[in-house]
Amino acid sequence: MNLNLGGLSCSDCGEAFICSIGLSNKRTMQKFFITCKNCEAQSFITLDVQSRKISYDGLIQNKDKTTLFDYKRGLRLHLDFPVFDTPGWSPFSPFIISSMISSDKSLGLHSKNTHLLNVLNENKREIKNIFKFYKNNNWKPLIKNSIDIYKKLYLYTSSPDLLSLKIRDNDDDITKGFFFIDVLNMLQEPFLDIKKNEETYLDDEQHLKKIFSSSNLPELLSTLRNDNFFDTQISDINKIYMSLLNHEELLRPALFLVNSGINGTNNKEKNPFKISIEDFNSIADIFKNITEVLSRSLTFVIGVNNINMRGDFNKFHNHKINTISEYNKLDLATKLKYVDDNWFKNEIKSLDNRIRNSIAHFNWDFDEKNQNIYFYYKNSGLKRGKNKKINLVDYIIKLIESFRAMHRLNLIYLSVKINIS
Repeated sequence: MNLNLGGLSCSDCGEAFICSIGLSNKRTMQKFFITCKNCEAQSFITLDVQSRKISYDGLIQNKDKTTLFDYKRGLRLHLDFPVFDTPGWSPFSPFIISSMISSDKSLGLHSKNTHLLNVLNENKREIKNIFKFYKNNNWKPLIKNSIDIYKKLYLYTSSPDLLSLKIRDNDDDITKGFFFIDVLNMLQEPFLDIKKNEETYLDDEQHLKKIFSSSNLPELLSTLRNDNFFDTQISDINKIYMSLLNHEELLRPALFLVNSGINGTNNKEKNPFKISIEDFNSIADIFKNITEVLSRSLTFVIGVNNINMRGDFNKFHNHKINTISEYNKLDLATKLKYVDDNWFKNEIKSLDNRIRNSIAHFNWDFDEKNQNIYFYYKNSGLKRGKNKKINLVDYIIKLIESFRAMHRLNLIYLSVKINIS
């Protein structure tokens, strides 16, 4: 269903456009941000879903033009699907266009995921506490909160039936550890490719088992555990989970594109896919933080890489460094050059040191009108030098891919922690 708002004008310059909102299944307040094509002033529309009341900030309802064709700009807004900004009115809503370029299966999956996101968003306090309880080894409230959330999600989630597990706070560490893995997958399900997540989890388990007995993998795991590597990585990743959930509205359209397999056609000079966003700064740090965690995780990845390729975690393919401790001190771009095993190689392709450095040094610009981000990774004195241009949707897709790689490693860390505790 769509709400046709008619003609609207920018209150700063008077530029007019015709607008509609496609209704999401989200039950709470929805806010849409708009950038004027003429003066680039930002305005927003707030929709109270329950009362269907709409309020405007920076916009004036236009009553002068009477037909759809009087407008040179058409804006079709939606929370769950990409926004379409067209020259003149378009008869097709974001949902209709999305259904044209995807399958019924993809639409069904996205509907399920947005329902999951709605419930998760309404229970952020409880989810945040689950991570606190895990960190503090406080299992009784962790189990209670997890089961309470499962009861609200069970119609949509692919998670195992947590009620049937009959987990108790005095169970052994192995039972509780695997329960937390099930809980974690349930809480992150809308951000994941569930089928691939299950396959890679089993593949990683078999891969590590295969090289465990015939190598110095136990020594690597023991070394990392003694450095508190696994606990630190798990704790940092759990914090990022909450950052992602706090910004889940911005990810919805990109999740639809990724899960529909449309993102490969998305690298165009004039990208047709847009997102309603207040500013890029609100999500810039998430990618940077994920990249930081993955950069540290490469110490584990390279250890497994070296064992699989050369039988020893301290043996590197180019002999320029001799120990994993030396490797740990390298910058991200150099670390990536040492990975020569296929295991996890596709996942680290999402890492981008130029974007990470640009965000870390606040060296970027966001073109709100066209939704392009310019990352300046090489300066010449006081002057900004080379830049990497990426569309906002493509950036969020890259963020999702990086997140999935990070989550995959977290499942490994949790399993390793269970097995070596």
